[in-house]
Amino acid sequence: MGNKAQFVGGEAAFREFVYDKFIYPKRCLESGISGSVIIRFVVEKDGRLSNLTVVEQSAKCPEFAAEALRVVRSSLKWIPGKANGEYVRSYRELPIRMAVN
Repeated sequence: MGNKAQFVGGEAAFREFVYDKFIYPKRCLESGISGSVIIRFVVEKDGRLSNLTVVEQSAKCPEFAAEALRVVRSSLKWIPGKANGEYVRSYRELPIRMAVN
């Protein structure tokens, strides 16, 4: 059995990283539009991210997806997944949701 790839510090640290780095798209903020996106990517054996794609996004605020991709791309290396004691490439799919306060 293997371990899935993870952000250094775990899921809570990843959420904190995203909330800290995310710049809410101005048009969506001014219009009071909350946004969500699901990003899929590969964590390579060395912890780099590749193949970042948007799986789902908010139709009312497409700028939200571009900002989420920018933030995830800016994250440092991840801890790669392991299978049978070896580091492996692995897919991750993460939802990012932000609400206008």
